[in-house]
Amino acid sequence: MKKNLFVLLSILLITCKSSKNSSEDTLFISLEIDSCSRYFNKNVSIENFIFSPIDSNVVWILNTNGPAYELRLSDSSWTPLSLRWDEYSFGLKEEGIVVDSIDRNLLWIANFHRGLIVYNIDQNNYNEFVSIKPVSVIFIDTIDVFVGTWQGIYQINRKTMNSSKSISIAEISVRQIEKIYPGILLINDKYEYDYKRDKILKTRTNTKIETEQWNADDKIVSEKITYNEPYLILQEMDENGSYSHEYFAFNKPALKFRFDSKYVYFNTWHSFEIYNRSYLFRDSQKIRNPATDIKTFDSVIYALHLQDLDFPDYYNTVKQLNAVYENSPVNYIQNRINSITGTLVHFSGNFNEIVKLEKFVTDSVAEDSIKAAYYLRIIYLANYELKLGKSLKYDELLEKHFPIYRNDAHKKEVKIVSEFYHKIERVKNSPDLSEDEILWQLGSEYYEFYKQVIYPKYETTLPDMAYPFHFLDSLLVLYPESIYADNAKFLMINFYEQASHDHGGYYNVEAIEEYKSILKKYPDTEHAAEIYHLISELYSYCDLEFSELPKYYRLALNYANKLLDEYPLYEKRAAVERLKEEVNEMLSKTLWSLEVQSDKEVYELNEPVFITFNLKNISSKTKSIKIWKDKDVPIFFLRVERYDLNMKIYANEALMEEDPGYYDKNKIQVAIEPNGSFTQTFDITARAIIDWHGPLVRFRLEEPGKYKITTYGSESGYDLSIPGNDVWITVGAKKIK
Repeated sequence: MKKNLFVLLSILLITCKSSKNSSEDTLFISLEIDSCSRYFNKNVSIENFIFSPIDSNVVWILNTNGPAYELRLSDSSWTPLSLRWDEYSFGLKEEGIVVDSIDRNLLWIANFHRGLIVYNIDQNNYNEFVSIKPVSVIFIDTIDVFVGTWQGIYQINRKTMNSSKSISIAEISVRQIEKIYPGILLINDKYEYDYKRDKILKTRTNTKIETEQWNADDKIVSEKITYNEPYLILQEMDENGSYSHEYFAFNKPALKFRFDSKYVYFNTWHSFEIYNRSYLFRDSQKIRNPATDIKTFDSVIYALHLQDLDFPDYYNTVKQLNAVYENSPVNYIQNRINSITGTLVHFSGNFNEIVKLEKFVTDSVAEDSIKAAYYLRIIYLANYELKLGKSLKYDELLEKHFPIYRNDAHKKEVKIVSEFYHKIERVKNSPDLSEDEILWQLGSEYYEFYKQVIYPKYETTLPDMAYPFHFLDSLLVLYPESIYADNAKFLMINFYEQASHDHGGYYNVEAIEEYKSILKKYPDTEHAAEIYHLISELYSYCDLEFSELPKYYRLALNYANKLLDEYPLYEKRAAVERLKEEVNEMLSKTLWSLEVQSDKEVYELNEPVFITFNLKNISSKTKSIKIWKDKDVPIFFLRVERYDLNMKIYANEALMEEDPGYYDKNKIQVAIEPNGSFTQTFDITARAIIDWHGPLVRFRLEEPGKYKITTYGSESGYDLSIPGNDVWITVGAKKIK
């Protein structure tokens, strides 16, 4: 291997030439920008951006915790993408937007919290799949589209838009989908899946070594542009194949970059900016450096295909790379070598695969840190695959040869493993336990082990609970009347329901029906009180339209009251009482109606537009709201958007300007009797407010069109909790005619 590496290095030193970056062949925009263009919006938070696959010269502005916008570069207009996709536009990620490569008229959009939609570009409408979430991967096939989620895979027929969920992959977190044969998918590089028969044909065991792909200190814009804060570095090659680097002090809080052959695109938190590359680097500093060495080194790394090597070859290759480049004066090369060397402690594969490396590691690896990492990894995998005896055996070797690598956390975990191992062995070898009790105890003990040892290490995905739940499923199938059947059912439902929001998802309201099924099938279950508590919580945490919330809050109270009445000794009674207080408070906030109307429907250009807000208390109790101490200041928030007169095309948000006038930002409370109202009328062209923290504004309705006025009220004085009806007005119609 060493000889081959030196031969490869010698060839590359002589013949290495640059390859053109294919991403530079196409311009993202057709606009001509000689210097730079900046699109600033203080009201929009920009986390990422992509170029619209629908329209030219349009950028989609994304925020994983906020609304998405469409920025039209030709006229600098910012349009909420909620006008296309409603609430699905909130919290979008770049990887969740996929153009259908078979039907270019379809756009697949995955929203982490709300589900999946398929947007028809020509028809400007979409199909919803609200139960398909959270989505992790979308695979486009010729007839069907396959959608991987944290708990299984869905198959959607592109023509009928009918969806079906796989039963055989129902509990697998699907991260990768690849088609390997007609009718056969490869899931997670592991499961060969026949989707026509919904059957796993084969489970692969081969795994590749994880390798470091790039120096994490740099943000790579392209093969030619690197952002190493605070510098942008432009790499260029002369006719002899030598490289020079231009360093430009780029003192902007840039977040994301894109590039093409003519422009550099990036965003800050409130702006999207485009720079002509020649303009951007006009004041750069050109420095000749050993860039040819860098190019050669990168070519060597690429040609070696480190990611495809098994561990022995990978280890020996990295040692030889260190020997060849140990005296390199180039920091970049030294950083890459150090980074690649650091990956030697990252062993990949399942338990049986890594066990086979033991002789090589003990005989051929010189570094104690790598040997210790090997044993720590094999202990982890033994625990994950529930080979607890093997885990303890390898920990004995670790303690004997590398005791300094057994920190306090590891020792604590080993103690837990030992306790569970001996408990499980006692269950397996007990002659006094019935078959159903053995299944219950094994399933519950393995589950508790996963919960204490494995589950806390999974921050964003769920561990595979197939093995612990195999015992519980067998119990339910073989002994449906067992006294442990309700325990098994409750444990599994509760795990998946709790995990759905532990890992960032919404509270799984669908689990309510699962919990109810336990009460129906096992009316004497010992879990009844806890189930009532969980159902009450799920109803109280539901994410629904404002008008639907009172119904579900009342259901939450019904179950809480039922629990308190029927189970006076329930151990979490105090928590239920607190939950009732919270739900009553939330219910009170929903018992408002906000009716909004304009003084007329048609206005001249620049004519005053008076809007009347009527906030009514529809509860049976007196309630209060917070208003400004200066009662002439509006307390109702609004947003104004302009459409053309036939209402088919959204134009832009209405122009507005800040009102420089001062107002007292202190608040006072106003009591409103049952069926009473608080009313306020103001001219939005003279004084309005868009949120509690911002200044007063004036809307300038200077362009003819139809205007949509979206309104909100607030009980507390800091949120937008009470939606009002939309108001449509027409401005300047006579002038248009």
